[in-house]
Amino acid sequence: MKVIWEEGDIKAGRRFGTLTAKEKWMIGYRVTQDGMATTEWTVISLLDGMVNSLLHTRQDVADFLNNCGDLPLELIDDSWRRYIQ
Repeated sequence: MKVIWEEGDIKAGRRFGTLTAKEKWMIGYRVTQDGMATTEWTVISLLDGMVNSLLHTRQDVADFLNNCGDLPLELIDDSWRRYIQ
């Protein structure tokens, strides 16, 4: 199966990972410090909270996920949903 991430797939809180790695990640964002409505998108490790500071737009995140071969978590293992209300 081939999954292609598009800009519209990048949503805050969406979790992803790979079939071979135990570490999982989440898509996140931050509002820039200048108080404007500018949002910078990134990915955050659920293992240790590390933030990828090289990503800025939804398209940056989509390209990163495509290059790394990451999959939405629901395609890897759906059991995590039982912990979310």
